[in-house]
Amino acid sequence: VCTSFNTKINKFSGGRICGWEILINAYFLDFKVFGYGFFYDQQILKIFQKLASNSHIFVLFNAGIISFFVFVIFYLNIFLKVVNVIRKPKNNTMHSVVIQFYSILTIYLLLRSILEDTLAYISVDLLLMVACISFLNYFFDISKNRA
Repeated sequence: VCTSFNTKINKFSGGRICGWEILINAYFLDFKVFGYGFFYDQQILKIFQKLASNSHIFVLFNAGIISFFVFVIFYLNIFLKVVNVIRKPKNNTMHSVVIQFYSILTIYLLLRSILEDTLAYISVDLLLMVACISFLNYFFDISKNRA
């Protein structure tokens, strides 16, 4: 069913690569613009004892190509803003430390979404991401008001 089943990278990833391959092949074999529905990936992968474990593939398969592009654009936008913040720290040390912390946590969660699907639905990762974005927006508003 998947060509990556016996590869070292698939074994190292706990079978994730094979699960991703199965879902991507199934999606493009029977293309649906709006996807298959919430958690339908689990019904497909249950047969193979695999999990999606990737927020991007989870969104593509369950919600479709339109949602996938919205998802990617949204997270790419967040990623670029956070990288910009890390590259240009402010003079206020405490303020800078807090912003750096939330920025690094946001990048960690974005990168984690490649190996886990927890940003694609309500979970602790998503709640942490929303909290980080909220705090960063709050600190940006304070910075703008002081300038």
